[in-house]
Amino acid sequence: RMGVEGEEEAKAVIIEEFKRVEKVLGIHKFLDSGFGGSTFGGGDISFCSLSGWLFCPSTFTNSEISPALLKDENFPESYHGFTRRLTLEYPRSVRHVNRCYHEFRR
Repeated sequence: RMGVEGEEEAKAVIIEEFKRVEKVLGIHKFLDSGFGGSTFGGGDISFCSLSGWLFCPSTFTNSEISPALLKDENFPESYHGFTRRLTLEYPRSVRHVNRCYHEFRR
């Protein structure tokens, strides 16, 4: 357990957003303004910047946070369980976060 007050409520909000994004990305390449489109836009930036904390793509922090702090062993099993769940249930959304960081992060 992560042990944070409101943890279950926060997870529910995150899951609902991943469900929504999964549907949009099933039709469109990008979130664009948030409802889907053919170009990278504000919706992509918002979703990826907030979701990046869950998946920590290699370009996530632009080397501003020590990679040693982002090692898997520094996170509790409940975190890993939650990110595994998101990866299995919402694969388009998770791939989108990683792809956007790798393709658009400068």
